[in-house]
Amino acid sequence: QELRLQGTPSTALSWMIGWTGIVTQSSGRSGFGFARGDLASNEQLTILLPLTPGLAGPIARANVSLVDEPNRQQVMQANVESERRTFAVFGSFDYRLAEQWTVRAEGRATRQFLEVVGSMVPSRRFTDTTPRFSVQYTPAGNSLLHVSAAKGSRAGGVNATTGLATNEQSYEPEY
Repeated sequence: QELRLQGTPSTALSWMIGWTGIVTQSSGRSGFGFARGDLASNEQLTILLPLTPGLAGPIARANVSLVDEPNRQQVMQANVESERRTFAVFGSFDYRLAEQWTVRAEGRATRQFLEVVGSMVPSRRFTDTTPRFSVQYTPAGNSLLHVSAAKGSRAGGVNATTGLATNEQSYEPEY
């Protein structure tokens, strides 16, 4: 849903403010299967350590996903449902400097709530602000020259794959 209010108090000034909100739900399953190959049921994969190739390294995490036939068998890694609630306020302010020159300042503040069900990943909240400034010049005729500077972002999120370290379970917004 979106709501906008706008006004033009004079020929040189106009403004707009708004609010938007959206709720999205998704679900996903992921599984892995690694071929057991020639390993007996009591044998496990280990990690190869480059500095000591003759010695067995620690037990590999892939062992939990060993199956006889990966094309038919998969070991469930994640079965999660998520809900993302996004709310934002935004606005713009236009000022006509002269007949052919207009400056504009815009901004958007977004807050997202992300809840994951079926995972050990805690709910997260992400906030970001993205401004933009622009100048427009309209010479005679049907021409328009426009210069803009803006800050963009990509929303933060979570990675619900099991077995991840705490610092790998979520990521912040990118600017």
